[in-house]
Amino acid sequence: SGLKFVTFHGSGHMVPQLKPQAALHFLKKFISGEELAPFMPKNETLTEMSEKDFQKALNSWTLSAMADPFVTNEDEGDSDGTTAVE
Repeated sequence: SGLKFVTFHGSGHMVPQLKPQAALHFLKKFISGEELAPFMPKNETLTEMSEKDFQKALNSWTLSAMADPFVTNEDEGDSDGTTAVE
């Protein structure tokens, strides 16, 4: 559907003021058409997982989301607190 939901943790509605690095990171990704984060497994897949498998999948997703191409060297040192769900 092309709809994206993005949250900026700890900023409320004041993203540019309170999370400027996160705002810039988001704008660069959005304007260039790059993905904001890797896709999570489908809900059906997640609900069928054991707690152990769910934690393993979540940890794997988190590591992927924190790595290139979603976070690049120019972003290092920025704890932007963004989360994207598609």
